[in-house]
Amino acid sequence: MSRDQQMDRSDETALGIPIGAAEFRTLVDDYFERMKSGADLTVEDYLTMTRLWNTIELRRLKQGDESMRLYAEEFFPRYVPRVAKALGAVQTKGMALYSKEHDVYIGGPAHANSQYSLR
Repeated sequence: MSRDQQMDRSDETALGIPIGAAEFRTLVDDYFERMKSGADLTVEDYLTMTRLWNTIELRRLKQGDESMRLYAEEFFPRYVPRVAKALGAVQTKGMALYSKEHDVYIGGPAHANSQYSLR
């Protein structure tokens, strides 16, 4: 990977809502359990879950981390249809889903409101 590609990748992962690594992991573990148990979830929950998944995917956090892998595998594809419906997300180019109402992507490009920036 060239230096420019590395810088572009770094810019992508710097985008997002700031969150500490410990808080991020706590959210991943909590929402994994909530998904597994079939808990009732709100739109705010779905937004958090989407940002968690986008961050895990973008930063490739599931490689070598069992909690991240389990969360990602539980969220996609099982939860994506209900999340998309709750958020009013529609398909965009490249197979991503986008909610104009919440300005959030499910998958797709790096986007400040669609992911977390780990601190």
